[in-house]
Amino acid sequence: MEMNSAKILQRERKTLFFLSMFIGLLFISRSLDNDIWFLLSHGRYVVQYGWPTTDPLSMHEGLDFVMQQWLSAVIFWESYVIGGESGPIAVVYIVSTAIICAYYRLLRLVAQGNRSIAIAMTALFMIIICPLFMVTRPQIFSLLIFILTIYLLEKSTKSITWPRYLGFFLLSVLLINLHAAMWPLMAILVVPYLIEKMTRLDKKGYFLHQIETLWRSYVLLLGLILVAGVLNPYGIDAMTYTMHSYGIDTINKIVGEMHPLTFDNIFGKIGFILLGLSILMYSKAKFPLRWALLSLGTAILMLSAIRSSDLFLLFGLMPVAYFFRNWQRMPEHKAGKIAINKRFCIIMMILILITYSYSLYYSKEAILQSLKQVPLLTKSVIFTLTTLIIFVEEKYGGLKKITSLPIRLMSLITVILTVFSLTSLLGFFHPTEPLCQRAVYAILADSEMKTNTIWINYNYGGYAEFCGLRPYIDPRAEVFLKANNHKKDILQEYDDLETATIPYQEFLSHYDFDYILTVQGDILYTYLKEDSNYELVLEYEGKDYGKDSRVRLYRPIG
Repeated sequence: MEMNSAKILQRERKTLFFLSMFIGLLFISRSLDNDIWFLLSHGRYVVQYGWPTTDPLSMHEGLDFVMQQWLSAVIFWESYVIGGESGPIAVVYIVSTAIICAYYRLLRLVAQGNRSIAIAMTALFMIIICPLFMVTRPQIFSLLIFILTIYLLEKSTKSITWPRYLGFFLLSVLLINLHAAMWPLMAILVVPYLIEKMTRLDKKGYFLHQIETLWRSYVLLLGLILVAGVLNPYGIDAMTYTMHSYGIDTINKIVGEMHPLTFDNIFGKIGFILLGLSILMYSKAKFPLRWALLSLGTAILMLSAIRSSDLFLLFGLMPVAYFFRNWQRMPEHKAGKIAINKRFCIIMMILILITYSYSLYYSKEAILQSLKQVPLLTKSVIFTLTTLIIFVEEKYGGLKKITSLPIRLMSLITVILTVFSLTSLLGFFHPTEPLCQRAVYAILADSEMKTNTIWINYNYGGYAEFCGLRPYIDPRAEVFLKANNHKKDILQEYDDLETATIPYQEFLSHYDFDYILTVQGDILYTYLKEDSNYELVLEYEGKDYGKDSRVRLYRPIG
């Protein structure tokens, strides 16, 4: 009897510990990322007209164009059609769940089967990654593909079977269509495995050399990835997209996430601490050469651009699982003798509940306002079904097997709050409206507009495009590089305007804008107020990335 009780307690502990991996999902932002607007416009265009070869969104005519994220855009657009603004957020939740599960499997493989360290590391890393990188962007798809790629590579250290070759081929096809800018990295991830097999420089044995797969197999694998990359609507142009779009000084200057890692922000502080810990780890133990090369490569990416921090967290720190592979490693026949740490479980549940409570409190006004719009009959049906499910689960389900009353009660509360917290997936949650929305609506209401072209800053051009306007610029920085569009370096012109390198009068004389939509901080925001050639149509306050800001809408006179 005591043995059965111990096994039940152990099962409860394992279940609760396993579920802790998904705590990171609670921290995913339920606001739409700024890039979602041009992505939705892309998806809508592909569904209606097919793949464009010239830019169909901005006011500039004839810009050569590669829609390098077309499949991601279609997925986001179709989810938007089904669920409105909650649709893309639902996609993020689904893909993030898949990422967590895949990363757990990868870490368990690296940790040589140690389930405990795999779960603990997954939970810790995802609490950092989910709020920062799990957003409505194509990067969520590329991250999942990279994790699956490394998993297949780790499973193939002895040989690469034909089913795995097929798996690599399909992943390459998906990546080139979901996020072509990141496609070259898939091939680069194979290189450390090839180097570990071929290297003869490590004569003193500083690293482990575990690769038994023939080097020819890796060459064949790289060939398959290359062939698969051709299977996209834009061919070589999509495959080489990164060469023309990254490492550009103007983009690095304007786009904040492309800035290098420094101590000036929280990303830098966390990044350098983790980098120091990884160096300390490598000095304490011997690791396979391929992992050292992965850590080095992803560390360089992180130091060069903030946006690559997720790659270092996922793959640069992956060897930590191997370093702690003997943590809590116990023989199976002794598992029944382990007593459950109720205090630890209760503390973890309390932390989860606090997180939920904060999330619900932060968005309470939006949730309550949305719930008021739900018909009473719908509310009654949902309440009845929830009550019935709770009753059945409590009486006949898995909760009945949990003998600890506090854990049983808090598990039940957590399940209820989890369902309630996912109201954004049901359409009960409305993301914050863009700062420029009111001004865009005012422009659309003008029936006398001539060309439908407007000036708007880099950040908000995508929303204007989504609403049917044709702005001067939008967040697709690489589209406005001459190296890509083969017409004009519009991004440089925009930077020259904002830095007063060219007079604003000279800039405006080159274009015939119907409206000029400015946000506090734009150079035109202040200068046009004193310019008699432009009249102020609308002015209001709002939030710009969480900070108070103002909008001014101008129209040329005459």
